[in-house]
Amino acid sequence: MKRRSYRLGLREESVDRHRADILAAAREVFSEAGYHGAGLEEVALRAGISRKTVYYQFGAKIGLLDALVSDLESSAELAQRVQAIIEKPGRIALREYFLEICRFWQLNQDFVRALNGLGATDADARKVINKHDRARRRRLTTLVALLAARGELRKGSYQERAVDLLWLLSSFSSFDHLVTRSRLTPEMAASLLTHTAASYMKTAP
Repeated sequence: MKRRSYRLGLREESVDRHRADILAAAREVFSEAGYHGAGLEEVALRAGISRKTVYYQFGAKIGLLDALVSDLESSAELAQRVQAIIEKPGRIALREYFLEICRFWQLNQDFVRALNGLGATDADARKVINKHDRARRRRLTTLVALLAARGELRKGSYQERAVDLLWLLSSFSSFDHLVTRSRLTPEMAASLLTHTAASYMKTAP
């Protein structure tokens, strides 16, 4: 039994290593060639494995893209970090949330910009984007519910509209516009976004 468990452990370790290698190679290939120009053969070649292994782990290319976006968030521990932030008092939560999301967008700016461009023309890619965007909205819904429960929303504010505002402000498009066209640093962008969000709420920064 111990021998078998040892072998299973080695197999799982090998699968995890292959997965990490595939995702790293996929990010390179997608960034260089674009989604439509990227081939699974090239991904497999750069990862040093067979194309069959890529198919086994991810299926079609769209499955690989979905896994790649998920990996960006999990490797940055984005969900866990945001969850810890939204439980803080309103002023602190808003400031730290926008700092966290702006830093995440900055680290992945080229890839996410290319992904959004792909989503404008490819229905499958749009589904991947929407899936992860809905996850961001769910986290913001939790934040707004906590603000409302603590009486930190501006009087007369509707929770749904507050979520809409935060969802817009924390989007990649808002970040990319501020740092690319307005030439703000990520920290300056986060500060501006925080003040804009707080103007709608009772929690002025």
